[in-house]
Parts: sequence; structure tokens; C-alpha cells
Amino acid sequence: MLRERGVELIFEGRRPDDLRRWKIGELFQSADMNGMYVPALGEYDLNGDGVKDVYFYQGTKPASTTPGIAFVDVSTSTAVGRIQLSNGTSGEVRWNPGARQWLDAKYLYPIPEDVRVRNPKLGQNPGWM
Repeated sequence: MLRERGVELIFEGRRPDDLRRWKIGELFQSADMNGMYVPALGEYDLNGDGVKDVYFYQGTKPASTTPGIAFVDVSTSTAVGRIQLSNGTSGEVRWNPGARQWLDAKYLYPIPEDVRVRNPKLGQNPGWM
């Protein structure tokens, strides 16, 4: 079940929220975040409706005649939030590759400063300034 959610949420950018929900943030730092398999760079119809939905590419964004297609740059990079393919130009989608760090403070969001100004008795969540 957790694997299925990880695959589902990876493209939505919601995976860190899911790790918070399950209180398994340490997986953010140690586990690969792999998603669907992409056989090669190019356009794909992911939902089977006959219309190409996504274009996986590396380098310069290609031109496409398909309206509304989502372009996904899978160039090799270890920058935070990047997506790449496990075998370079094919393989499982890997989100946020490279070294990552999880701090337990991330289980709670910081309380915004303007909220704390309105209520001086309200403190800040642990680990946040």
C-alpha cells in the first residue's frame, strides 16, 4: 500500500506530505523514491485515452504538437526536487535522487510569524526558529 501511494504521489509533489502523515520521514533520507517505468524518452499516453499526456526528455525542451502535454525533464541531476530515470534514458522514475536529510522537526510545520504576533502566548513548534 505504501509503495502504491509513493508511485501515485511522486508526480504530484506530495510524497513528503505522505511521509509526514505516516511518520516515516526517515524513508525520505534512505529509500529510493521510484515510480513508474518509462521504456524510453518520448511521448506517452498514460491513461489510455488515445491522447499523449506526458513527454519525457533530457536537455532542451522538445516541440510537441500535442496540446496540453506535460513535459518532464529527466536530465541527470541531484538537485532537490529533480526527477530522473534509473537507467539514464529509460527505467523507473526516480524523484529527488542523491543525498537527502530528514529532520524530525519536519513532522510539524512552522507556525507563521504573523500568527505568533497576533497571539504572543503561542510558541513555535520544536526545531523551528
